[in-house]
Amino acid sequence: MSSFVVAFAVPLALALLGLLARPNARREADAYIVEFSVGFRAMTWVFVGLAVAVAVAAFFVPRDAGYVLGIAGLFAFIGTPLWLHGRLTRFQYGAEGIVSLSPWRKARFMAWEDIARVSYSRGEQSYVLVGRDGAKFKPHDLMSGIPDLMAELQRRNIQGAMVAQASRDFR
Repeated sequence: MSSFVVAFAVPLALALLGLLARPNARREADAYIVEFSVGFRAMTWVFVGLAVAVAVAAFFVPRDAGYVLGIAGLFAFIGTPLWLHGRLTRFQYGAEGIVSLSPWRKARFMAWEDIARVSYSRGEQSYVLVGRDGAKFKPHDLMSGIPDLMAELQRRNIQGAMVAQASRDFR
């Protein structure tokens, strides 16, 4: 029964998160920001909140506190990196090019003229911007501002931008 529920709940949750992503990038000074949607960030708070709630519950079941703290640790193990990723991963683009910001690596910059091609990865559900030096930026479908970024790539005649958008929409 539980596998049946999961088989329907996970795609439903992903579809809902996709619907919550805004088409427009947030504007900050002279740059546009592509970041995870409010729905995705709320989901990360749910995992962190569950970890805290279960850890607090351990005080009310002292006999099984070790097991309950283990469950809280599992939620924290999932929730903490997800929260960091959802809050700190973003792409900023402006007149010069795109900057990739992530909690997992240093900031990277790719000038517009250095982008060799764009494609869409169905498996990763993200666009893949490949630089002439082989560097890759992968903005995910659940990020707000993806349509604006794709329109900018098409406006700058980056190879594959229009095909990537069409292949994503063709699902």
